[in-house]
Amino acid sequence: VLGVFGLFFYINSVKNPVKVEDVKCAIGESVISDYNKLVSIAEDKCVSSDFVGSQCSAIVDINQVSVIGDKFVTIGAWYDNEMGYSKRLIDLYNHMVKVDIVEMKR
Repeated sequence: VLGVFGLFFYINSVKNPVKVEDVKCAIGESVISDYNKLVSIAEDKCVSSDFVGSQCSAIVDINQVSVIGDKFVTIGAWYDNEMGYSKRLIDLYNHMVKVDIVEMKR
């Protein structure tokens, strides 16, 4: 049984009209600058089995980004439930160890 799932984000609070290319560009810039260890982008056509073993919390499927009208945005993403969650638990553990070491030195 694969533990890979798809999910969609629906954003209906866009104040100004947007174009799908602007949304895709903003996602790309955010992933590269802020979230590159947590989120990645898939540009090729893909299916759930393509993401088995992915350690990312989400893989944005750039082909599943759309704008309906000019203010309603949908973003499709994939994630491996077991691997992505496990990786975040390891990240949390490592962070807690670092915090504990700092506290012990005080």
